[in-house]
Amino acid sequence: MGRGAKSFGYNQVKAQGDAHSYKLISRLFPSYGLQGHQWEVFEALEPRVLLHGLHGVDAPASNTGSQVCDPPSVGTSACECCSDLSTHAPIIKATTTTTTIPHSSDPLPIQQEHMAVMNLVTDEQVTHTALTSGRWADPTTWADGRIPIAGAHVLIASGVTVTLDHVDTIPIHTLRVDGTLRFDATTNTGLLVDTIVITPTGTLQIGTADQPVAGNVTAKITFADLGPIDRTWDPLAFSRGLVSHGTVSIYGADKTDFLELSKVPLRGNTQLSLSSVPTNWQVGDKLVLTGTNPNANEDEQLTILGISGNTVTVSPLQFDHRAPETGLSVYVANLTRNVIFESQNTSDLDHRGHVMFMHSPKVEVHNAGFYGLGRTDKSQLINDSKLDDTGHLVDGTGTNQRGRYPVHFHRTGTTNAPTHIDGSVVLDSPGWGFVNHSSNAIMQDNVAFNITGASFVTEAGDEIGAFDHNIAIRTFGSGDSLGAGAVDFRVEVLLQDFAHTGHGFWLQGPGVEVTNNVAAGHRHAAYVFWTQGIIEPGLGQKEFLASNLPDRYKPLAGDKDTVIVMNVPIFKFDNNVGFASAYGLNISRHKLTISHRFENDPTYFSTFSNSTFWNLGTYSNKYGKSYDKDGITLRYSKMITFKNVKILGDVRKPTGIAINRNRWGSDIKLENVTATGWEVGVNTPGHGKTEVVGGLFNNVKNFLFETARKPLNGNPRKLILTDVRYGTLSDTALKGRLQYQVYDDSKFRNLEEMADIPGLFTREYALLTTGPYAGKQVYSDEQQATAIPFTTENAPKGLPAVLIGKTTAQLWNLYGLSLGGTVAPKAVTTDPAIGGYIGAPGTYLPTIELLSPIEYKKLTGYTLVYLDPAGRKITEKTTIDLKPGWNVITRVIGGRNRSFFVYGGIIPRGPAGSGDEDPFGPKHLSIAAEKAPAPKTKPAKKPAAPAPKPLKKPAPQPKKDSNQLLLNNNSKLKLSIDASLKAQLLTGKLTPVNSKA
Repeated sequence: MGRGAKSFGYNQVKAQGDAHSYKLISRLFPSYGLQGHQWEVFEALEPRVLLHGLHGVDAPASNTGSQVCDPPSVGTSACECCSDLSTHAPIIKATTTTTTIPHSSDPLPIQQEHMAVMNLVTDEQVTHTALTSGRWADPTTWADGRIPIAGAHVLIASGVTVTLDHVDTIPIHTLRVDGTLRFDATTNTGLLVDTIVITPTGTLQIGTADQPVAGNVTAKITFADLGPIDRTWDPLAFSRGLVSHGTVSIYGADKTDFLELSKVPLRGNTQLSLSSVPTNWQVGDKLVLTGTNPNANEDEQLTILGISGNTVTVSPLQFDHRAPETGLSVYVANLTRNVIFESQNTSDLDHRGHVMFMHSPKVEVHNAGFYGLGRTDKSQLINDSKLDDTGHLVDGTGTNQRGRYPVHFHRTGTTNAPTHIDGSVVLDSPGWGFVNHSSNAIMQDNVAFNITGASFVTEAGDEIGAFDHNIAIRTFGSGDSLGAGAVDFRVEVLLQDFAHTGHGFWLQGPGVEVTNNVAAGHRHAAYVFWTQGIIEPGLGQKEFLASNLPDRYKPLAGDKDTVIVMNVPIFKFDNNVGFASAYGLNISRHKLTISHRFENDPTYFSTFSNSTFWNLGTYSNKYGKSYDKDGITLRYSKMITFKNVKILGDVRKPTGIAINRNRWGSDIKLENVTATGWEVGVNTPGHGKTEVVGGLFNNVKNFLFETARKPLNGNPRKLILTDVRYGTLSDTALKGRLQYQVYDDSKFRNLEEMADIPGLFTREYALLTTGPYAGKQVYSDEQQATAIPFTTENAPKGLPAVLIGKTTAQLWNLYGLSLGGTVAPKAVTTDPAIGGYIGAPGTYLPTIELLSPIEYKKLTGYTLVYLDPAGRKITEKTTIDLKPGWNVITRVIGGRNRSFFVYGGIIPRGPAGSGDEDPFGPKHLSIAAEKAPAPKTKPAKKPAAPAPKPLKKPAPQPKKDSNQLLLNNNSKLKLSIDASLKAQLLTGKLTPVNSKA
């Protein structure tokens, strides 16, 4: 089965009559015993196999065209156009309401992956069947008294319960559970098996809530190494693991998962003082103690040698584990569980097992250990399986199939009650740990250690549920493999391959609450919110269900069923800790495209509260390049509140930036935030309002006010400081530097590219609302009336010549232009704590808006169109000839000289390779426009997009269809990938990329 079935065009077969219907459907879906009265059998509309390999032989040549098969007589198995029902390879569609096909209402890819799993355990393969409830080792349980032998294909029939009450060391190949497989909870049990499939009618029971597996015994499933996975039998590599479509009940012995230490553990110590007495910790249990060095792995794996109350005896510690201040602590986690899922062979990646709870939310997992599982390698480029028209694996594909993780809730649904996993451990995974993919899952009190990519992951963007009181310790990333063999992840948008850099928690969407967690020892960020729905082949870009929005966010959806993931606020982030990592928190692709009607409405701000980040280091990419140290980083994100958050650097050696941003951040609020020990406390966003209320800041430059960019949606930049407290760094820490409360560095030298020149003159201000300068504004040197901002020696490249050599007052009078949008008043003062001048609030000219293009490729025939201060649209009748580059077009508007910037030609977008300095930079940014969300289903009879050409040969851009990624037309945000990559991304047909290319 599953080998070589061919599609044979459009063909419709009507089969009527109970016997024939039952025979046909039972052959197609042997796990369900389906019955019906009328069925229609539809072949694929496209020349490819949709449910590949449903039966084991090719379709007969006679069964073609529009021929209709008459049903056979009752009791027979043949129809007139084919000799046996096994020659069909159809798609089945029920035409009655009395019978359902699994996932019949779901999109085709979900049906496909379901059937790909079912094809692993078909009736034809079964060698041993349990027909009577009883013990596994009892011959009377099995048909013909035949207990499964090595290599067996086993079926536990529907209605049958088989109890495993011993450790079975016979390696069986497949086990399909239509009934119940029960592990005796009172004795040691074990099963050695390559593949377990729990069907929708089946149940796996390893303990129950009322009777968990006893603490003095173990229950173990070991995924057998039967050699390389047969990719003819299993082209999509679902086997070698547990895949459940049914009910799972796993209850191990309860155990305290992790605790803080009450005393600082130091090198040479042999006792750990815990914050409380742990439950069920025993001599011999394996522990991990979190390191505190952000630039080195100083985690310690320990064994309990003795335990008394809250004191644990271990071998001597190798490192100090100090926190930077009182009230902070390190943690120790227990890695031992008595319900065990493990791989027989952990050294060969392709031979490891995986666990997938697939399409069914009926899952309860408590106190289980998942050791040495997972085949997806997040240190390397994803290479998914692709099938040819015969259902065979295409050579060179499937070498790094995504989705084969240690614990994977795979599309179990977001409209149902939540699944649960708590008290569990994932240890040593090459790609991710605990994964929520389009599911409603509550993950609580879990431990992840020694993971590559990310420890706790939401994968698609539509997920809901919670990550609560988990600990993620030590993740590695894609940049750890330096040198020629390193993977180039600049095509990650094309492959939709994220969360590979080394993170504690990766959230692809906003709907999973993140509370009371600990993240320690991560190569990149402890926590990442990359809230952009992924694009899934055949399904389009993931959107968030309006029905899952809290009532306060419902208006975001309007009358639609879904809303763009990027535009949904974070549901909850509270009381989390991150340390010994490169970054504390990274927020990216968040609310950047939210509708104007919701902008700056406090209801739709995302709040990050009551959390602490400390001992943060530097991030180095796979080329060995290091980046400045950041505590919290905002990229392409806005409308965010930080409340009662601490970002602690080193007050002895202040470096890095506590809260940093890229050029596209805007509109943040800080309430009672503490940021100490940094070169810069807050690098204020280049757009919108930064409001700071209360809090403590003790940094070299507490608030850095750099050159603004062109305002997003006409939103000028403001910094408003209220009731802020400042600390004082020591002379040793400052090393001759001056310490500033506010440092205005709004100078053109910070210009990033030629396209930013108009942004130099954007309206902006830093306003002090309390203290000795209440009601005063901060100005830069260049805003003084007599200053000459631009000279021939220092003018930025591309600046119009008419602006060079003039004073600020002349620029203001002749063109209505000034750096920051205003001129400093004559009466200004200075203060050593303020990096700039202090004076009365500035005068800003009324807003005018350019409506005609700011970038005009031609040099003749430009028509100026703008809105005047009264909001009237002005269209000039006489056209303008432009010069190449930036042009300053000046008009008298409202009695004042006012100017517009228009570029003749194409604006250069920075130096070659710009964006690579940011591993999550512009080359990785794609945005679905809110006005045109991707439809949930593909329109019927839509012609397929042309297949892309090889990567090295640019392919024609395919026509937009319902599943394409809608790229933002803003030239600053365009993807810098070649046309062939775009074509593949838009069509969802992804050609494997050679990692060395």
